[in-house]
Amino acid sequence: MTLETIYYITQIVAVILIFPTLVFLAIQNRQSQKQMERANEIARAEFSAQIMRNNTELLSQLVEDVELGRAFRQLTLENRQIEDLDTRFRLLTWFGNYSILWLDMMSADEKGLIDGEVTRMISGAQAFHLTFPVVWDTMILIFRQRTLEQEDYEKLMSRMAALRDKAHANKSDLVAKYTEQKEEDRVPADRPPERKEEPGA
Repeated sequence: MTLETIYYITQIVAVILIFPTLVFLAIQNRQSQKQMERANEIARAEFSAQIMRNNTELLSQLVEDVELGRAFRQLTLENRQIEDLDTRFRLLTWFGNYSILWLDMMSADEKGLIDGEVTRMISGAQAFHLTFPVVWDTMILIFRQRTLEQEDYEKLMSRMAALRDKAHANKSDLVAKYTEQKEEDRVPADRPPERKEEPGA
């Protein structure tokens, strides 16, 4: 047996010995990837649920606190200023808390840690809020307190402006529908209902 033959035999044996190891490593790597994906899915579901709970708690405040809910309606739908300073401060605090929720949601969205449907819902609500100058100014204050890098600040401002501009048309439709409903509610109770003409009359 020549040295060359021995060399080839050792190479074949080495391949035979290494091949099962490579297969095992490939299987293990695939299992690790599946576990990571599963962990990410769980983390995404948990964070999405937390964001939704926070969103529900904030919205519940508008329902449970009559004064706060009335102030929210006056500012957003009736476009009226809030005269009472204490109520105005509480409403601005509410908008500030919702804006922080939106910022947390955006941060999670960039990392892929939140469900897309939750992102769309929170962004849609915040877009409506941003159409009001008082909320916009509150957001600027929040950004400044967070001491953001200039690039991050400009990125957030750009995203906010895009949300606000997109929401303006929807806001106009909503306010118009609300105004129309208020006009209908003002119809006197003693006014007889309009008679519908019978077909063929």
